[in-house]
Amino acid sequence: IGDMPKLETIDSQAFYKCSLLVSVGDLSSVKSIGSNAFSECKSLATIGDMPKLETIDSQAFYKCSLLVSVGDLSSVTSIGGWAFWGCSSLASVGDLSNVTSIGEWAFRDCSALTSVGDLSSVTSIGASAFDGCSSLESVGDLSSVTSIGEWAFYGCSALTSVGDLRSVTEIGNYAFDACSNLTLRVLPNSYAENYAKSNKIPYTYIED
Repeated sequence: IGDMPKLETIDSQAFYKCSLLVSVGDLSSVKSIGSNAFSECKSLATIGDMPKLETIDSQAFYKCSLLVSVGDLSSVTSIGGWAFWGCSSLASVGDLSNVTSIGEWAFRDCSALTSVGDLSSVTSIGASAFDGCSSLESVGDLSSVTSIGEWAFYGCSALTSVGDLRSVTEIGNYAFDACSNLTLRVLPNSYAENYAKSNKIPYTYIED
């Protein structure tokens, strides 16, 4: 699909199961991507920059298994559940500094994903959000996160750090299970420290 520089909204199921769709051009004016918009576009490998994009709804890119990267996401505030689930070739995501919530299963089984950058505005990470991201090595600033859902980082065997957990008041069951290389960064006598102790996860103290 060629450039669509004036398009502002991609509706739900707009390109659902367009199995031969390989690339999407300029989406520089798009503000929202509806649920299942590109779901199961199994040949989709590239998509243009979306600097004005604010919302990515549920299953927007579900099982786009050849999608390697998504462009500028610096205006995105929410990522819906299952948004990138099964995007097994997705190696990186852009600037997520304005995202406040990451839905359940949002990046589940993105097995090529190696890092997630600035998440300083995120307050909640849904259940299984990064479950099975076996190449994920680091996650950026999580200092605003108060809630991490169950199984959120389960099986992230390459993960060594998840940023600063100073604000966390709730961590679900098995959130960091099978993360054998992980060390948490916590405040003394905090909920996160008690969680780490109870689950025998190595931790270190945050240095302000």
